[in-house]
Amino acid sequence: MTVRQIADSYWAQLKRSEPYYAARAGEAPEAIEPVDEPAEQARAEAARNLLAQLDAVPSEDASADADLAAVLRHLLIADAQRADQMWHVHLIAPYQTHWAFRLIAENVVAPQPARERARLTDGFTERIRSLAGVLRGQRARGIILPRPAYAGARATWQGLHTELPALLASPAVEAATADVLAELDEAEAAAGHQVGVAAQPGGEEVYRAWVRRETTLPVEPEQLHRSGLEQCAELTERMAEIRARLGGPRDESGVRAWLRSQSHLYAKRPEDVAATYRKHLAHIEPSLQSLFRTLPRAHYDVRRLDPVAEGSMTFGYYQPPAPEEPQGLYRFNGSSLAERSLLTAAALILHELVPGHHLHLAGQAENPGLHPVQRHVSASPMAFAAFSEGWAEYASDLGWAAGVYDDDWDAYGRLAHERFVTQRLVVDTALNLGWWDLPQARTFMQENTLDSDVQIASETVRYATDLPAQALAYRAGYLGFRQAARSAAGADLRDIHEAMLGAGAVPLPHMQQRVGRLTAPGPAGTPGEDRT
Repeated sequence: MTVRQIADSYWAQLKRSEPYYAARAGEAPEAIEPVDEPAEQARAEAARNLLAQLDAVPSEDASADADLAAVLRHLLIADAQRADQMWHVHLIAPYQTHWAFRLIAENVVAPQPARERARLTDGFTERIRSLAGVLRGQRARGIILPRPAYAGARATWQGLHTELPALLASPAVEAATADVLAELDEAEAAAGHQVGVAAQPGGEEVYRAWVRRETTLPVEPEQLHRSGLEQCAELTERMAEIRARLGGPRDESGVRAWLRSQSHLYAKRPEDVAATYRKHLAHIEPSLQSLFRTLPRAHYDVRRLDPVAEGSMTFGYYQPPAPEEPQGLYRFNGSSLAERSLLTAAALILHELVPGHHLHLAGQAENPGLHPVQRHVSASPMAFAAFSEGWAEYASDLGWAAGVYDDDWDAYGRLAHERFVTQRLVVDTALNLGWWDLPQARTFMQENTLDSDVQIASETVRYATDLPAQALAYRAGYLGFRQAARSAAGADLRDIHEAMLGAGAVPLPHMQQRVGRLTAPGPAGTPGEDRT
């Protein structure tokens, strides 16, 4: 078989097992499967079979489709490990729930015609009900969501218990969410306070595998922890220099109070938050043509999160264009505005929209030269986080050259944003290897971020329960992109960015190889080729 034939088989399997991908392909899903061990084992076995076929492709044939082969290998290895790791995933947690249940209901089931919607609602109901079985299976294995995570999980599922039955007009969905809430009560009664994957039976081995998966690098968490400590110290020094120009305190101890006194950093209404983001987007837009050869056709904007999701999400997320919503959106948290400084607004919106997530993900979806696995699967926020989040951080950094951070407040905000994602290398690893408890992690975050105690509490629970290792992808990915750009110094920056993005999301080492060919001896390919 060829690489593309293997990719075709994988894509067909995904459309059958993952309704999100069928919807992305413009097709009605065949079914919505429950979350259970037989389904995970079947998917792992299918992945192992496809990996064996990929290994058997002659090397010269594989090199002709090297980008697709690299994507397939990473995805199939992750799928092959799913059955062994499924019990360590807390699907009940807010960030997991959002992708696994809320998006399917809103973007896959609800938009279907009446007959299809009724059929899929039945399957969706069974998926929800199967989650109660997962919780029971986890308890039997001594893997229980830690007690500090229950407030967010319960708020999320109580919201779904109200919203989903109304959205899908289904009393059965209401009964299924009630089953999950009942199991949540049972789990909480047995829960302890210790957080982190290593606290679970077999958890340390799983966490180390997740670190390699999320970073796409052969790296150990101890390396990331040490690197994060060093970089946080460097960024703190740079912030102190700018703070001195702004007339702020010399040391960090008085920074929060000083920032709280800056009324211009706080919005009074969600509309004001949106206006601030749009102002910074307008600042970067004139530079885009000089930085990129290819820009997505899809428009972009900002929109507030659904209020029910705001209590359990620290910030927000990028929502890619879809048939039911053809523009890319940054869905921001518009609650508790008196606690949410806009200091990092410029850095954040360049990360989330342009030249960050929207430019990458919408452009990837629009690229006709990519296989559907590349256009849709590798663009998933759970597939190549190191590429997606690393690119978004690198893109935010482009604001320096574009003049977005010429104002010292915005420059200070960019460095604060940078230090925020860097401290994740420290906190995520320390929590999940069992070195720190939540109070220790929160103390470090108080010393190395400007976030409120409410935001810090939400973030630390996210690292230790919702998405362990995923937060490492931001800084690790950024460093990978920065290294690639520096290695090609002297090449046209538009060609560098084309090499970075032209194949869609890929493992970081493969992206670096693509960029390296720009300055390698011999034929350099066609870096300036227009993908449209």
